[in-house]
Amino acid sequence: MKNFKFAYLHMIFLIIYYRLKCIKMLSCIFYIRRNINIMSVQVEKLENNMAKLTIEVAAEEFVAATTKAYNKNKNQISVPGFRKGKVPQAMVEKMYGASMFYEEAANDLIPGAYEAAAKESGLDITSYPEIDVVQMEKGKNFIFSQQKLR
Repeated sequence: MKNFKFAYLHMIFLIIYYRLKCIKMLSCIFYIRRNINIMSVQVEKLENNMAKLTIEVAAEEFVAATTKAYNKNKNQISVPGFRKGKVPQAMVEKMYGASMFYEEAANDLIPGAYEAAAKESGLDITSYPEIDVVQMEKGKNFIFSQQKLR
């Protein structure tokens, strides 16, 4: 009887473990867009049903996106004196420039911020936007504008 209880508990543990593992794998397979806290959205209405949104994202969000881009690419960076993947982010930024991860960080931030700004502004989006980056610097807010049909 004792072995039966152990086997039963072990079976329940395995079921829970594999379900959690499947959920983790599914979240990795499907791109889950995280919510981005935007600081401000300015809407400028143009002619011919066009609108221009200027979106400002907090500097903390931009730093977090830069760190995420670093963690994603750190295994491909080689610096003399360090093993691959073990180079500190500050060292990489010192050698190659702080803007090395900006493009990937912007690509990570723009879809979530665009979605939040569209909800906040209440505009009906009917086309793909034209994106212009206004400000993208370390320690400052990330500002970009989007011109689109409404």
